[in-house]
Amino acid sequence: MTDRTGDVRWWGSCVQIIAPALEGRDPTQQAELDELMTATLDGTANLSQLGANAIMAASAAVCKAGAAEAGLPLYRHVGALAGNARMVLPVPQFNALSGGLHSGAANGLPVQEFLLFPSGAVSFAEAMRMGTETYHHLKRIIGVRYQRGSIVILLCRRGRLGGDEKHFNQVSEFPT
Repeated sequence: MTDRTGDVRWWGSCVQIIAPALEGRDPTQQAELDELMTATLDGTANLSQLGANAIMAASAAVCKAGAAEAGLPLYRHVGALAGNARMVLPVPQFNALSGGLHSGAANGLPVQEFLLFPSGAVSFAEAMRMGTETYHHLKRIIGVRYQRGSIVILLCRRGRLGGDEKHFNQVSEFPT
């Protein structure tokens, strides 16, 4: 196994140094084991001895083992480690339109992204449905609003970050 640069050192660190040090320890003690790996086993400010990738991989494995040991889903275990007993449903975000320098279209919008946040949904599935329906409705509006005769001008070309790219002269042209 190698990382993206072809470096195999992190694997050796995991197998030869980190795993033996963690064996037999309580995986529910995440902070204690992370401290063991960073301060005691590695001992450098930038984790250069064992490598940050090795320590991160081992820490993630400890976290997953800690959740199993506690009999909790991973997200609840992480919440408990963070001292957060209250769970809040994540809200998906949809990049509806791309603008600014990163859009690649030089479309005239002075902002990088117009994001949709389907807040108020009672479930993640409902939030996805709300966002998806709004996204597709917006695509239809852009197609109608920027049509010349029977030819649609650059109808919703997909942007680099997922948003649609369309040439707007100003933000006030954004469909409402």
